[in-house]
Amino acid sequence: MNEKRVNLVTAVLLVLLVALLVRGLSLSISRPDSSGLPVKNIPIFPQRGLILDTGGTPLVMNAHKYFYYLDTKYYSENLAEGKVQTDLFFEQVRDLFQITREALEEKMRTMSFILLGVSESTVLEIPRPAALYISIDHRDERSVLYPELAQIIGKVDSYGSGVNGLERAFDPFLASRDIGQMYYERFSNYARLGEILSVHPPVDGQNLRTTIDLTLQQILSKRLHEGAETYGAKSAMGVLIEAKTGKVRALYSTTGLNDAIISVFEPGSALKPFIFASAMKYDLLADDETFLCTGKIKPYKDLSTIINDTHVHHEIQTTDALAQSCNVATIEIALRFLEEMDNWTWYKELRLAGFGSVTGVEYPGEVNGILHNPVDWNRLTGIQMSIGQGIAVTALQLTAAFNIFANNGIYLSPTLLEERANPLDERRVYPEAVVKRILTMLHKTVLSGTATAARSRLTDIAGKTGTAQKAFPGMGYVKGKYVSSFIGFFPVENPMYTMLISLDEPQGDIYYGGDISAPIFKNIVEDYLTILEASLNQKVEPILFKSWKLPDFKGLTRKDAMDILAKLEIPAQKIRFEGEGVIISQRPADETPIHEIDEIVLILGRETDPYGEP
Repeated sequence: MNEKRVNLVTAVLLVLLVALLVRGLSLSISRPDSSGLPVKNIPIFPQRGLILDTGGTPLVMNAHKYFYYLDTKYYSENLAEGKVQTDLFFEQVRDLFQITREALEEKMRTMSFILLGVSESTVLEIPRPAALYISIDHRDERSVLYPELAQIIGKVDSYGSGVNGLERAFDPFLASRDIGQMYYERFSNYARLGEILSVHPPVDGQNLRTTIDLTLQQILSKRLHEGAETYGAKSAMGVLIEAKTGKVRALYSTTGLNDAIISVFEPGSALKPFIFASAMKYDLLADDETFLCTGKIKPYKDLSTIINDTHVHHEIQTTDALAQSCNVATIEIALRFLEEMDNWTWYKELRLAGFGSVTGVEYPGEVNGILHNPVDWNRLTGIQMSIGQGIAVTALQLTAAFNIFANNGIYLSPTLLEERANPLDERRVYPEAVVKRILTMLHKTVLSGTATAARSRLTDIAGKTGTAQKAFPGMGYVKGKYVSSFIGFFPVENPMYTMLISLDEPQGDIYYGGDISAPIFKNIVEDYLTILEASLNQKVEPILFKSWKLPDFKGLTRKDAMDILAKLEIPAQKIRFEGEGVIISQRPADETPIHEIDEIVLILGRETDPYGEP
């Protein structure tokens, strides 16, 4: 192509570009009917999707905030040229931001930009001359409405993008899409709004409904903090999942991190039911077998290793061996299993139960735990794992595995979403007949074994204790450092929930899982069942409320109150709950006009115990 042709093509393209720009400009400043009036637009910012609990209660709140800054340098330049109406300027700033002239002038001597104020949701109309020197910065802010959920929900950065937790895992799903616009006529500088020509609504992010039960989450967090304080523990964590679905209903760690998913520990005796069940699965263990426990055992004659027991159990049958957490009997069962089968079979049984791999829960940073390949085992590894040593698990991983016994022998992968983002991993691990035998032993553990402190007057509980000595690099197992746990499910006949309670490094002479974690488990169960019974038995007359006045909430559950408040279109950020149970008092009182209310506080508690105790 010669130079003349290139120049011609370039000229044509420039003409077309100019035409398009002129056309675009005319569209932006003229009405479609060519009235000739200027057209302006106001941005309508989209919302990031909400994160909800299982019942649809918002767990987070979005807020658009506008920050107003005074450009001191630009103001001073105009002042020097005599262009500023100073009295009017300071009067306008005072009226808008409640800043006196003296205070503002003091700041202007040393600061280039001064934050004058912040407004939420809407932009302040700033008149001239103040508008010439004030810039506006828009920011989205996101807050977690319930502090005990912060470690699950995570945070967003200053740009509104998820940084960790569910906010990060589902950032593309939650993220706001397109900014909307409202186009309107502007008659003059002093008559800003004319006829609205069109509105293009924003495209918000999508809401994410989690499996979290707010009531259970609050009970769990409260009891874990109490337990950690009572026993001087470094930290405490808990996991509660729905037995028949794998849905995570509560998840909490007192460290503020989601340790139940991102950190590991040795489970200790909480792993014993798995060697019992595996031996039964291959017909290697009968319920009426008797073991002789002298308080210690030497697994192999040609090795010097001796494993001690916490007690001398003398002659003990299979059922009692698990209920009393007998190390000697457990190791004898493990030795038999490894001799009759092999290391690989034991490894495969553990993998089938979910150990050594992530559960696939929808949360970033989940770890595998530690389950070494049999090629790396020594002769003691397999039997050590039968009593929960040499293997490390996450709290969620252990809870999902133990849930096999609550779900007729079937493993269900846990989920944090009501509509799973990941496919359900469902598989049979143990035959139903084996599970029934193990369930009897786990129930006996609570009735007369190592977990009698978990016995409840409200329901039957089955479970297993675990007290694992902690190991540190270069130090081995350290005396006085323990992870103390209780894991179980309730009710025994038709389990609803499986739960793990674990305390890290409790202080003092009382440190066994059966002594400190089991009672926390029981308290959580009884708290929940008391609230549930109050909710089911509460005979509440239909509430008739005037849409402009606050109704009487006394006697209602949290969910009932939230449903009513939603119908009244009262924002979640104005609502605060205190305590657990049913609502026993409220502030302000009923019949208060809603337009006068800045905050609603609903106090929950138990007026009377269902068993007649105060």
